[in-house]
Amino acid sequence: SSCGRLFDAVAALLGLCDEITYEAQAAVLLEMAATGYPADAYQIPAPEDLGAIATSALIRQVSDDLRQGIDKGRIAARFHATLVEHFVAAAGMVRQKTGIEYAALSGGVFQNALFFNRMHERLQQEGFSLICHSATHPNDGGLALGQAVIAGHAQLH
Repeated sequence: SSCGRLFDAVAALLGLCDEITYEAQAAVLLEMAATGYPADAYQIPAPEDLGAIATSALIRQVSDDLRQGIDKGRIAARFHATLVEHFVAAAGMVRQKTGIEYAALSGGVFQNALFFNRMHERLQQEGFSLICHSATHPNDGGLALGQAVIAGHAQLH
């Protein structure tokens, strides 16, 4: 998804983490803040092309909520819900263009259990067949393993 820095930015805006001392620290704190809050998404423009999220509109909504004194946990939950809805919309666009009924949930962002579970649920509601990690982590380590397998296969053929 390439949205790790977006999680970092929102965590910083919310005052949850302004200095990272370990990988995904800000994202973990953002996930923890969001847990237990309703999953109502911000109303931002739908993606016009595959995966393009209106990040400036999303950040503006987060900032507006902060100025209005909305609870930081609720803002974090809205952020998560908004990303979920936009990724589900992008998957729908891909399916419409290609007929592909599968969605793979891979990448470091899917170490976020809240995000992963909501994506999983919403994609199933939309009728997608899901491919998820079971033997490796979804972050760079799993990616490197996949690259090694492909390289090994290419050398054999």
